[in-house]
Amino acid sequence: MSYVKSEGKHGLYQLFPPALIQQYPELQNLPYDSMRLDDKRYNFLIKNIDLKGLQITDIGSNIGYFSFRLATEETCKVLMYEPYMDHFKAIGEIRNLLNLDEKSVEIRNEGVDLDAINKLEPTDVILLFNVLQHAGEDFDKTRVQKVEDWYAFAVEYLSKLRAKTKYLIFQNGYSWLGHSNDLCNKEEIIAFTVKLLKEAGWKIEKCGIVTNFRTHAYQEINIEKTTKNPIFSSLKYFEYGVKYRLGFNVPNHRFIQRPIFICKS
Repeated sequence: MSYVKSEGKHGLYQLFPPALIQQYPELQNLPYDSMRLDDKRYNFLIKNIDLKGLQITDIGSNIGYFSFRLATEETCKVLMYEPYMDHFKAIGEIRNLLNLDEKSVEIRNEGVDLDAINKLEPTDVILLFNVLQHAGEDFDKTRVQKVEDWYAFAVEYLSKLRAKTKYLIFQNGYSWLGHSNDLCNKEEIIAFTVKLLKEAGWKIEKCGIVTNFRTHAYQEINIEKTTKNPIFSSLKYFEYGVKYRLGFNVPNHRFIQRPIFICKS
């Protein structure tokens, strides 16, 4: 599969969906990073929002872990936007291997920049997982030319999405341009993102973050009371960073800090 050979920065990024692993168990032995907690994030979603039978638009779908699970397990119709050709090809191959048709799983070899939002079809739910921090690098380079441009751009982008969907499921990264700049202080990630989403007009229904450092499960938190990421208050970020670099089987230390938000327009 062409995706497996990808050496780009977004390569070997997501797990294969369980339905595919069931058919081809050997795929679980591929050398991808299994500690971005795809399964834990998915479990948080289906526990906290009823997605069964809904129309899903997945912006920046990578190889479609979340979309394929929703299509095969929750009978959702999904539309995936993926600009990288290796990933787009992998999505097509996975769709064929799972015997899914284009009516239930549609894929487009495109990104969604600020202007493209106007052309999005209305949908029930938009998944926007770890995409928006790449503005200025992977898309909208003229609009986000320096880190100081990012916040106002993100507010505008998220605000425009409200006209296209009832729900937004959002996760973001907090470094910009290959970790050369931080979008906010690491300790303030929750408060920073709450402010961002509210300024864009979203009502936050749920927020989940890893609080159980044994199971790495996402748990709902009260965003009014928990404003600082619990990973930092317990020094786990430092611990995970050291272990991750030494090759221990622990979550990606940059990734585990990122909360998930379920929002309503």
